[in-house]
Amino acid sequence: MKKQKTSWILLIALVAGTALYFFLKPKMEEMPPILVDDEQPKEIKDSEIKETDDEGRTTSQNDLDTKTNEGTRIVFYEGNGCDQDVVQSIGNKNFDGRAQKNDEARSVNLIQVPKGTVIKVYDNPKGKENDDFAIILVKKKIFNYCIRTFEQSIYSSNIEMNYTRKNGLDGKISKIVVHYPE
Repeated sequence: MKKQKTSWILLIALVAGTALYFFLKPKMEEMPPILVDDEQPKEIKDSEIKETDDEGRTTSQNDLDTKTNEGTRIVFYEGNGCDQDVVQSIGNKNFDGRAQKNDEARSVNLIQVPKGTVIKVYDNPKGKENDDFAIILVKKKIFNYCIRTFEQSIYSSNIEMNYTRKNGLDGKISKIVVHYPE
């Protein structure tokens, strides 16, 4: 009788643990990475980058090598992962100014952004580098690429993003600078 009771308790604990894992797993995957000040940022490899068109088709690099900036958009989102409301959209002209919705943007989608474009986002409204900031360099023409969070550095063949941390940048962007190549 005692052995049967122990088996039931173990079975119930296993079922409860499995249910808890599947309940919490999606929430944990949505969380942005947390970096301690002295921790090295995660490097994102080229194999983790997916470039797709609006219909979900993968686009080859040959399709992206156009010389026009027509259709270029840099779209900032309220949520991580290019989710929730659009808080600002910048077209194909250079931009240097305050964020339209101060302290809202947590991610950015790069759409038809040419090689050589530099995007800077700052917590400081004057663009001073004494607070959090990130600098993004587009190394190849990007058709459609989501930067899911500003709070990590990314090094890939497509983009390079250097993040400097003080107390967090997601949801705290006050100034945006976009410079397209000539």
